[in-house]
Amino acid sequence: MARKFLVLTLLLLVISVFILSGCSSGSANVTPTRDPSVVWSDDFEDGDFEGWEEDDPGWYVNNGVLTSGPDAANPIIHESKVSTGTWSFDLNFDNASYYSICLSCDQDFKNGVGIHTVTTDNTLVALNTISDGTFRSPAAEADLAKQLTGWNHFDITRDASGNSKIYVNGELVIEYKDDVTLSPQLFFLDVEDLGLAFDNLVVRDQVIAIQP
Repeated sequence: MARKFLVLTLLLLVISVFILSGCSSGSANVTPTRDPSVVWSDDFEDGDFEGWEEDDPGWYVNNGVLTSGPDAANPIIHESKVSTGTWSFDLNFDNASYYSICLSCDQDFKNGVGIHTVTTDNTLVALNTISDGTFRSPAAEADLAKQLTGWNHFDITRDASGNSKIYVNGELVIEYKDDVTLSPQLFFLDVEDLGLAFDNLVVRDQVIAIQP
């Protein structure tokens, strides 16, 4: 009886070790699930900006950050066919006076929705629209009542009704409903200062909840 009990105990031990080993191995090989709403993104950690186009050379990647060089007098452009969803990115405001970003524009820049920031004593954030060549800048504007410095995170959402929301560091600062009909082709970034920095861009085709 004792011998039979010992054999059963050893058998249970072997089975337990086998199960635990299988679980450990399976956990080690789990691949994180990709967010299906992400259409495209760029964190520039590969050291270049492949997929972007410049009219004239002047942009470069420095330590994983897209940076405006001394000749960056023209926008840098990326193909993007998202008109509704969520655009998220980081901007650096050290010595920054102006950023202009078209989130969703057609090929001829006759229709589009974008934002710009202007920093003097305080930082102003604006939502801009272009409709059949008519430019509204700003369509809506917010004075943040402070001057942004260092890195700041922006999220902009736009739904199917044309309602856009701009969040700065998780805080809603602008909500505006436009009547622009978009056939999106482009995302572009423009600056007026040297050494300004842009990073961690994620473009989604779904409106996501923005956490403060």
